[in-house]
Amino acid sequence: MRTQAPVSNTQSFSDLNFDRLWSTNAERDKNTSIQIGVYRGNASIAIFSGTTGGAPKVKIPLPKQFNILFREIFKMVRKGGPDTKITVPIQKWDPGTSKMVNTASVSFGLDAANIAYIGVVATGQPAAKFPIRTDLKWDISTLSEINSNQLALDMFLAAMDNVVHAVNLTSFKMDPSSRPGGSGGNRPNYGSGNRAAAPVSIEDDIPF
Repeated sequence: MRTQAPVSNTQSFSDLNFDRLWSTNAERDKNTSIQIGVYRGNASIAIFSGTTGGAPKVKIPLPKQFNILFREIFKMVRKGGPDTKITVPIQKWDPGTSKMVNTASVSFGLDAANIAYIGVVATGQPAAKFPIRTDLKWDISTLSEINSNQLALDMFLAAMDNVVHAVNLTSFKMDPSSRPGGSGGNRPNYGSGNRAAAPVSIEDDIPF
């Protein structure tokens, strides 16, 4: 008779590595990159700079179901056409002033060539612009009915759906009372979540 190997009570979906579900380099700067991923049920945007590795220079938490927000913002951007940009301020509670203060901003836009991009500005860090490209190894140049810029944006938004799936998956932890063959099970641990995104605004002072 085959026996089942013991299952460690410390195992959980949160141990899975989803910290780099989408990434790309900054425009004209291969040493700066953006990374969107999930750690223990929380999604974030991380900006890395330099050649020595280490911790991200900027880390911005993303709200739950942020993929819907991204999709709606880019829908607005596409209606505006090339050289359209929408900027969302990122706020943090300042206990000293008892107010929400802007600490960063994330821009969603189309450049003059109709290429979608994400731009990030954070306190103490230079502005960075990250074009959204397909990064395909397949040559689709002969497929005239496919708009490569539109395809790149659609693939990016699909990747954001995957990030939210990873958030849901890693929000569940193993119930300590669970035992193989016992009556225990997985108990959801949703955590405190992230603060909802600030209202969308269009700004002209972002250098993109």
